[in-house]
Amino acid sequence: MAAPAKVSLQVNDNAGQSIGTIREEQAMAGAFTYEWDTHRLAPGTYFVALLVDGKVMVKKAVKVGER
Repeated sequence: MAAPAKVSLQVNDNAGQSIGTIREEQAMAGAFTYEWDTHRLAPGTYFVALLVDGKVMVKKAVKVGER
């Protein structure tokens, strides 16, 4: 069984500026789902970084309309 890890989910805009942190917590191993409210964001490209105990995974997210 894996030990709890420090988890942070952060969002940056296309220029690399920080939009904010969606979630930051100490979490157990497993699968998690988080909802991201984007109604205040303009359509465009964003980068979401998942940091788990210092290891980083970045994914691109594209908002295509005003929803």
